[in-house]
Amino acid sequence: MNPQLPTPTPSFEISDVVMADGSAAASLVSLHAGGLVASVLSYGAALVSFEAPDRAGHLANCVVTLADPGDLADPALNPHLGGIVGPYANRIAGAAFDLDGVHVRLEANEGPNTLHSGSATWDRRRWDIASMSADATSAQLSLSLIDANGSGGFPGRVEVTATYVLHEDGTLTLNVEYTCDRPTVVAPTSHTYWNLGAAGTVAGQRLTLRADTVLELGAGQIPTGAALPVAGSAWDLRDDVRLRDRLGLDALADTGGYDHTYLVGGACGSDLSVVAMLVDPASGRSLEMRTNQPAVHLYTGNHLGGQPGPLGPIPQHGGVCLEAGQVPNGPNLTAIDGPDGPIPVDVTIRPGETRRWVTSWRLGFEASPAQVPPG
Repeated sequence: MNPQLPTPTPSFEISDVVMADGSAAASLVSLHAGGLVASVLSYGAALVSFEAPDRAGHLANCVVTLADPGDLADPALNPHLGGIVGPYANRIAGAAFDLDGVHVRLEANEGPNTLHSGSATWDRRRWDIASMSADATSAQLSLSLIDANGSGGFPGRVEVTATYVLHEDGTLTLNVEYTCDRPTVVAPTSHTYWNLGAAGTVAGQRLTLRADTVLELGAGQIPTGAALPVAGSAWDLRDDVRLRDRLGLDALADTGGYDHTYLVGGACGSDLSVVAMLVDPASGRSLEMRTNQPAVHLYTGNHLGGQPGPLGPIPQHGGVCLEAGQVPNGPNLTAIDGPDGPIPVDVTIRPGETRRWVTSWRLGFEASPAQVPPG
């Protein structure tokens, strides 16, 4: 991080936020380490701020959020900004799936399909604070949630713990652990919108996404079950692509930008692999993302527009989501048809199992304009 900035001992602080839905106040916990600040709201376990310096040492929030964090309780204003989506992120076709011979019906909230688990999604729920702590190298916050059997139509009682750890080197790690009391499907994600410029659009920012294949989409943006090579296509983001050069392409016209799932080759329980890098040439800020998940859903804020942000209305493409997780419609798939053969899909969790979703983001900066890729 910037050597000109002071780096006090890691610490945390907590305050109350009045929520727009009239419910009890939520807690806002700010973690301090390495001259950075990451703030998490107990409503939705949402990351609402991750402040980092530009090359001149000026701090700014690199996470897209609302001007009033209490408004995150208003679904009309909050398109899942920064929250932990669950039990199943992304789309499930027909709002239904079969599990162990039982036909499970879910809430349909996007035409005939389920998107982000419907109205009972974890990011529209209040989480309990389990613990807060700080030591010589990091500050951390743990939150917990119990998802009752039948919530949103999903079977099973699911117990979830989400732990944010901010390290002195600029890395923020999120570890989500979950168990169940009966077979069910669980595949969470962090729905954080990133904008390393802190305002405006992300069109001038550069993205590298280390994925050789992207899921083919069918009607309703439901995957067909096939994974296609990205080489030579608009979906090839393996080599430092300026987003402005892609967002207006005819190939992306149907979705208004990227809203596609990439296979990145991770596996639950493995070491974290670097899957993406985002760079803002204007400020010099950079973001390195690692995950243990097999897929990343890339969404370029195509439906943002007009939400009240801290610096004014949030524009279309005002943030980019890199949603690590499982594949959309996973409960209705046993495998993805990949270029080199079938790729198994495993989203069913059973009693006695503990699964872990882990992703980290490291905010840094380029020391001088000469280090910024041309563009």
